[in-house]
Amino acid sequence: MLFRQGEEMMEMTNPAQVDTVIIGKRKFVPVGRGFYEVVCRKEGVVYIDWLLKDVNIGSKGALGTVTQGSVKNLQMSDLGLNGTEMYTPYERQKIGSTEVYRRKNDNTYYIKVEGKLEKVKSLKHLEKIFIGHKDEIRKFAKDHKIDMKDILDVFSILDYCMELEQ
Repeated sequence: MLFRQGEEMMEMTNPAQVDTVIIGKRKFVPVGRGFYEVVCRKEGVVYIDWLLKDVNIGSKGALGTVTQGSVKNLQMSDLGLNGTEMYTPYERQKIGSTEVYRRKNDNTYYIKVEGKLEKVKSLKHLEKIFIGHKDEIRKFAKDHKIDMKDILDVFSILDYCMELEQ
């Protein structure tokens, strides 16, 4: 595992011997081949397996807009003029591509219920874990417009569900 400390590149040669990693005020614990962030909430502990996905949202249009239509990228040099591309491509794009990507959160959350870690990725997972409170969870999610891709919304509904169990 490679990481940077200051200006120096470091390598963790035996991550199996690591029990906790602290980055700033955040705490991570090893699980399998990765690390989960540990977040202490009022009603319990939440473990986060962070995952950001690149989602194509369209193509670069005129004046910096994003469009769903077809876009041709003209190189100034193709027209016999001196110039360069007017934007820096996203790192996964090919040079000259007009595609626009946005990173979207696709985390998996884990909470301890009766001593066992339970996976939470959607409202359906919560309804299965807290089966006796299915209607309350649905009502809370609807009333608060819960988006499971928004970490603050997820914390809100997890706090609510863990409070129901106490």
